[in-house]
Amino acid sequence: MITPLSLDLLFQVLTPRHGTLETWVPYVFGQVPQFINDLAEHNEWAANIVWLDFTKYGKLSGCDLNDTCDLLSSILSRKPQHSVAVVISPFLVSERTQNGVRGEIRRVEDKLDAVKIQSELIMIRMKEAPSQKHVPLQFAAWICMQEGTVADNIFASSQLLADRSMSAFQESAQYLAGSEVPEQILSSLLAKVDIPAEAVLGLINLSPYDAWLEWTAHYWPKSHPGVRIPSLSLSKSLHIIEYCQRSIALKLMEDI
Repeated sequence: MITPLSLDLLFQVLTPRHGTLETWVPYVFGQVPQFINDLAEHNEWAANIVWLDFTKYGKLSGCDLNDTCDLLSSILSRKPQHSVAVVISPFLVSERTQNGVRGEIRRVEDKLDAVKIQSELIMIRMKEAPSQKHVPLQFAAWICMQEGTVADNIFASSQLLADRSMSAFQESAQYLAGSEVPEQILSSLLAKVDIPAEAVLGLINLSPYDAWLEWTAHYWPKSHPGVRIPSLSLSKSLHIIEYCQRSIALKLMEDI
């Protein structure tokens, strides 16, 4: 069941009868078709941003890679010229992957190609981390669109695509935590995109973890008047969804 904490914050636990892709991808769209459709009903220009941060998966299994990329392809295909995805590469190297982090990057790129998603590699660079912390200072990521739709995609003019890199983050936590990362990625992604007044951008999070992304989206209109970003977060883990809901609820109570 979808649990709205507010009109702009929706969470969904993925619990189909069987754990296979064939059941849970249709399950998602069978249970929550209103999210994308309602955006279009409220705003003709409505666009979708999909967020997939593989650092939140730890050592990325083949099953999780296949399931999430197939779901990502399904989402992008629903409104291809008004949809874009931000995909962040895993940092921990899975046991069967060769060539370390580069092997993980190639593994994700191969899967995106297989599901007909066109990806443009960008780099997320961190400021120097405190000396006592052993954390990565650079992450690979991709801006993704459905294959064959890039030329007509409204996000084709994005500043993030033009720059191909970002380097203004304070530090990387486990691994990309806090509001600074999503704030700056979204700001750069939307920069130079022709966004009309009173626009609605639906944010679909396929890797909820600590609720910072949802919080950033919820408060987007305060720093960007006229642009609203409702969010929908999807996870197979009930514990993650419950933790995100509690985190958001506490933040909302602090603002009362």
